[in-house]
Amino acid sequence: RPMDNEVVMDELLYYPELVRLDATWRCNLRCKHCQTGMFREPGSHYSDLSTEELEELFKQLSRLGTKQIGFLGGEPLLRHDLVSLAWTLHSLGIRPSITSNGWLINDRMAYVLTQEVPVDVAVSLDGPDRSSHDNIRGKGSFERAVKALQQLVKYRGRSRTVLIGISAVVHRHCQAGVNGFLDLANKLDVDYMVMAIVHPVGTAKQYWDELSVDQKQVLPLTRTILKHFQSGEFRFALRLNFLTPAMRDMLSSEGWSLKGIAPYYDRAGLYECYVQCDGRVFPSQKLSEMVPEALASAAHLGLDFSDNSIRNKSMQSIWFGPSFEAYRQLVLSKVHIANYQSCQRCPFSQSSCFPTAVPFLEGTPHAQDICAYLYSAGLGPFHSKVA
Repeated sequence: RPMDNEVVMDELLYYPELVRLDATWRCNLRCKHCQTGMFREPGSHYSDLSTEELEELFKQLSRLGTKQIGFLGGEPLLRHDLVSLAWTLHSLGIRPSITSNGWLINDRMAYVLTQEVPVDVAVSLDGPDRSSHDNIRGKGSFERAVKALQQLVKYRGRSRTVLIGISAVVHRHCQAGVNGFLDLANKLDVDYMVMAIVHPVGTAKQYWDELSVDQKQVLPLTRTILKHFQSGEFRFALRLNFLTPAMRDMLSSEGWSLKGIAPYYDRAGLYECYVQCDGRVFPSQKLSEMVPEALASAAHLGLDFSDNSIRNKSMQSIWFGPSFEAYRQLVLSKVHIANYQSCQRCPFSQSSCFPTAVPFLEGTPHAQDICAYLYSAGLGPFHSKVA
């Protein structure tokens, strides 16, 4: 029989199924678009969670029903205890995954991650060639990333016990050759590729004029990707993190087949959360110290996450605490949608779409940049909007 203060999983409606965890603030690269660059700015003082703190966190998350923990960073493999932490997760029935820049994945590490632990691995690529990728991450980065993927796939073999993928960010330097991402992923025989558009957070703010992709280019880019993806025999799964339900509906009406390409959903605070390297817990990276203006706006509206640290609270008390409960109720009530111009005229906003509440907290009039463009251009579900 459960103890009085123990959560009974069958009674939970919302739980942290997926936890994104910054394993460390440290990194061996200095990428132009890094979301966590603020952790490494001069004068910053962050202390990574210890092995013991993380093991205790994993036990608590196991009791809450967590199914997967994704190690982020920084560079997760800079933690010398990462393999043992992955073993701990396996013992608790939680699937580990990491997102890595690939520099530290040598022959031995590739074997360990695919055969001994095992761990799902995504290697970051910010361009399908040396020029575009190294422009963002530094000289030699593309070669190391590709070599890491080749080694991982080699040791993964045909068993597919682990998933090997590419996490791709589209920016101005690589958008013209975006189909090269697909060709490279197919050549490397990875299992999946996730594509996102660069966001103006972290270090990217300093380079935004150089990196930004105009939202009016996102639709043509997507059509280019879909045309190429459907023209050949690509063996990997594709996810587009900018494919909102409104955009998906518009493309479907144009005759594009989107079978197997799911639209983006924000599950923050409902089935996902983010744990910062120092143990502070937030609904998502969008509502964390990565985006201080959003965090400050949330605090003014009564959503204060400043005391949510696993160093002084249990994960259960944080997940069911007042700040997470208030955020959850905001998202579920969809009160914030009334403040989004595009959502007010979108047929999906009250049904299948769960727009993020972060722009509402910031006072922004649209939930997603691409939906803002579709709305302003009168495209898709907004084609009959009143000017």
